[in-house]
Amino acid sequence: MSEGIEIRTIPDLVKRVKYEWEKKEKEASHRRKELEENIRGALRKEKELIADIKKAESVVSKMENDYAELESKLLEEKEKEIKKGIPLEKDVREGKISLKEFQKKGKYEADIKKQVVKETQKELEQSLEVIRKERISIMNIEHELLKTQHRVRQLLLQPGVILKETLKNLKEFADREMGLFYEDYASTREALQQIEHKLHLTEGKTLTPGYRWDRMPVTEAKRIQFDPILPKSLVPSLLQQISKFNEDDSVSVVLTLRPLSVDVSSFGTYRLPSDKIKIME
Repeated sequence: MSEGIEIRTIPDLVKRVKYEWEKKEKEASHRRKELEENIRGALRKEKELIADIKKAESVVSKMENDYAELESKLLEEKEKEIKKGIPLEKDVREGKISLKEFQKKGKYEADIKKQVVKETQKELEQSLEVIRKERISIMNIEHELLKTQHRVRQLLLQPGVILKETLKNLKEFADREMGLFYEDYASTREALQQIEHKLHLTEGKTLTPGYRWDRMPVTEAKRIQFDPILPKSLVPSLLQQISKFNEDDSVSVVLTLRPLSVDVSSFGTYRLPSDKIKIME
């Protein structure tokens, strides 16, 4: 049958539509085989990346726990070492030393805490850097995973796209059937943009004003020091600010890029767990 068949009657139209459908169906069948092979390959890669992330998260989690134990021990040792033989505020209040003596040789608790944090961070600097680099490695794997998942959704969409292009009158049906795929596609696209934004933040390339870790317990906020999004130079400031809060306080942490700073603010006593993180708009 010629593609240039002249349509004069409804049967002619039916023949032409049937011919076009059969031709497109053959093309679509061949394309589907290619898509199925690509999807299988992408799904295999997705499974491998998920396993890599799980393994890396297990390793870095242990590293962070070991770091926390070491840090706690060092903070205690440093505080004892610095306070040894130095007149303190409480010594004045308890009448153990004179105000004159304290003024000459003493130190305030706030200054001592600041010195303790600074010296501890300096001693743990290499360990902290190892953990932060590992977190960047995990981010890169997550980035690759989301790209793969995004690719899978794109491939799953193709049969529907072909159908829509071939049979315009079935658009409503195709849209209804493809709705969930579009939703999933949009979700992975948004997740991909989020991880790319985070990676840009670690490189200082973002145009946004900053980043916000929303309401969380103090113990969780302390772990932000492991997040490569926070510049390493701000880690001491983060920890110094957090040290002013009680363990049962709930805080939010805001990173401002211009000028570069970090601010920890309290929301009161922590009640409900929350892992919600949102990017400042």
